[in-house]
Amino acid sequence: MENKRIQFETKHLGKHTSNVEKLGYKALVITGPIMGKKEPNFGRVVQVRKKSGAFGSDTVLLRESDGGLQSYHNMGFFSVADEFLPMYENAMKEVDEKNKDKEGDSYTIEGKNEATGFIVDGLDDTDGKLYSFAMTIKTETNGSACV
Repeated sequence: MENKRIQFETKHLGKHTSNVEKLGYKALVITGPIMGKKEPNFGRVVQVRKKSGAFGSDTVLLRESDGGLQSYHNMGFFSVADEFLPMYENAMKEVDEKNKDKEGDSYTIEGKNEATGFIVDGLDDTDGKLYSFAMTIKTETNGSACV
């Protein structure tokens, strides 16, 4: 299925949330920034795996505009601003017709960790990996600090 492109603009963004389950099953959301990409992704929320991702973040499964299922963790999301919702709904129309996701469906991530339902507790989607990051603070000769 072809990925439906939308010429993204920041005015498309509604409210930011890291708790997408509050928006509801099949809510249409736009991802936060993704490293290496100029534009965010968008899709419908089909499953939220509580505290199963990196740094104890939720893993969120989205049905995206190309029909694919994508997982995200350690990510914030935006609702779609009301005035742009019809444009995003139109971009998802073909996907919605072909993918009959239902709230009680089961999903896997790369064929692992099958889970059923919209809100799922008690999974670890990190494959046992420990996540960390480092930050370096450099003091310039003029006394200012850079991260």
